[in-house]
Amino acid sequence: MKAMRMQKFFLPVLCLLALLGCKGGTGTQKLTPRIPIYNSQGLPGHEHTRDTQNILGHPVIVKDGWLQPWLDYDSLLVWSMNFIIDGPVYPSGDGYLPAYLVTSSYGSDGPRDPSFFPEDGIFTRGANINNQGGNAYFAMKLFRYYYPYTGDERALIPVREFLDRMMMFRTPDDWAWPGMVRVQDNDNPDGIYLDERLETDKAGMVGVAYLDFAKYTGETRYKEMGEHIASLLLAHIQDGSAEESPLPFRVNMRTGEEEDAYTSDMIFIVEFLDKILESESSLDKAEVKAKRDLVFNWVMDFPMKNGLWSGYFEDVKQFLTNMNQFAPMETARYLLNHPEADPDWKQHVLDLLAFVKGRFGGVTRYGGTSVCEQDVCFGEMGSHTARYGSVLARWAAAMKDGQAKKEALSTLALAEYMAFNSRSKPGWSVNSVGIDWFGTWYSDSYFDYLPHFLEGMAAWPEMIPEGTDHIFSTTCMLKDVRYAPGSVIYTAFEDTGTERVKLSFKPQVLSGGKPLPRSSWHFGKWQGCDGILTLHRKGIRDIEIIENK
Repeated sequence: MKAMRMQKFFLPVLCLLALLGCKGGTGTQKLTPRIPIYNSQGLPGHEHTRDTQNILGHPVIVKDGWLQPWLDYDSLLVWSMNFIIDGPVYPSGDGYLPAYLVTSSYGSDGPRDPSFFPEDGIFTRGANINNQGGNAYFAMKLFRYYYPYTGDERALIPVREFLDRMMMFRTPDDWAWPGMVRVQDNDNPDGIYLDERLETDKAGMVGVAYLDFAKYTGETRYKEMGEHIASLLLAHIQDGSAEESPLPFRVNMRTGEEEDAYTSDMIFIVEFLDKILESESSLDKAEVKAKRDLVFNWVMDFPMKNGLWSGYFEDVKQFLTNMNQFAPMETARYLLNHPEADPDWKQHVLDLLAFVKGRFGGVTRYGGTSVCEQDVCFGEMGSHTARYGSVLARWAAAMKDGQAKKEALSTLALAEYMAFNSRSKPGWSVNSVGIDWFGTWYSDSYFDYLPHFLEGMAAWPEMIPEGTDHIFSTTCMLKDVRYAPGSVIYTAFEDTGTERVKLSFKPQVLSGGKPLPRSSWHFGKWQGCDGILTLHRKGIRDIEIIENK
């Protein structure tokens, strides 16, 4: 959140915008967004369009009235990863650290400064408050998409850096929250994590990262850390209300004192406890299931009904009337991932999309919806635009909604215009936070930005450049991913699952050197895109895809 430089809008009513053409597939009942019950001041006016010849210096590309990406998505992903891995460092009490471990942001929002990066690649400017817990979650999510897509295991480096660094600064055993990792570095951001404050939703997020990282690497200490975080959260979950979430938003880990009672961002606690239930855990599964259901039911009974979607961003004091787009969109994503959890998931996802578009997406640019962050930071931003675009892309695919698809792909294209600003160099993308905001944040410009494009590709592979080979969708983690001309090889963590691969060649599929039966795979058109291999594995993990010459 960047409240210091954004202006809040004060208009009397919420502009409720039905998503264009949102409907079910052939033969399904049309859904209409319902008016959110919660309605306050401080809201945007009617939708208006801003069409220009360039966006952040990039020439606008339009096809049939819809915005197109100015740069292929592969370049965006790879060049951005190069910056994360090979980017600048920051001095700290422990020597030079990757900048993302020390500061959330760098750069001003004022005039462009081509000399911003020093010759030696070492930052010396003051660090900004950091949200390493949230960044760890999105860094691990990025790895889960990016590694199968590219075979580049370097994407795991920042995940390990985040998780190891946080474990170095666990709370003392005599604190109310003993042995807890510090998920923020706000009091004195310097890479030495000594904050007493915990934001509990970030604890759930980093818990997911610890468990996923442990599963991929097989290193048990990360699983143990994840389970310890879960045990602390379980001990504090209680019944919530309209103004108190089942876990307080902010708590003092030393004293146990609650500082902010409410956050709507409880879906990450649900996701974390889901993973505990799926794993071999020493925790009491009956308790985990009961607490997981309590939290999920609270989300459905309160913010889903009253529209009080407030509480996530680490650098503002929480107040109930400061709405944001993050919590409703990530809740919608959970429902798309787990439709079995909610019989009314279609209506709820549509309501959440309409709420975010109506409150935060009042500006469109060539059909792409430009999304602002929250009421007190009302500026168009790339990561939040991409978040909305990825959720809408998933919705459009699930509902076979062509008009929603056009909006989703143009929205993702719009978000891409924030990439490769004038501080960039070939193969090294420095990304801006948003339109009219040239500065860079590791969350908004990288970790909570790049995964949304990959999720959009998983729904609509036409986003993937032609003539390339990519695993773009998988139901489980993959390892030993290798690409070569006319060849894609990988091993799955689970012996049953489904992968989809965009290929530049006609394939044959083998496991252990033996061809798989044609009944287990199909090559051709999927989601209107040619060259897609869909593979359903049963009882096998090792896959070789080679050119059928």
